[in-house]
Amino acid sequence: MRFPEDFMFQITLPEWDRNSSQFVTSSTKHRGATYLPYAFTEQGIAMLSSVLRSEKAALVNIAIMRTFVEIRKTIALESSLSQQIMELKSNLEERLSEHDVQLMEIYTVMEQFLDEKQERTNWENRKRLGYK
Repeated sequence: MRFPEDFMFQITLPEWDRNSSQFVTSSTKHRGATYLPYAFTEQGIAMLSSVLRSEKAALVNIAIMRTFVEIRKTIALESSLSQQIMELKSNLEERLSEHDVQLMEIYTVMEQFLDEKQERTNWENRKRLGYK
């Protein structure tokens, strides 16, 4: 075999069924049901340039390599965004816990205020004014 196994892999039947209608491919009648196509890894694509010598093959190879570069950038950006989201979530949780503490303090003060007000307005404990 011209390519090492880690430079290419065979497409599975479910993958082929899902994608075969999207590409111009020969029918199973002409290629046989047992022969599934191979896909190349990034290293396999790089190796193709040493095997395929036509101008069109070189242009396709360059386009595919640029696609791999863009995929790598997208994955790095996604990873960076995921990390930023986790940091924001952590900061938000800290702020919420601080706010919870502050709200509890406010509720405690309000309860004390209401208790004091109730004690002041309790008619039974109030000193009477005027004549008996």
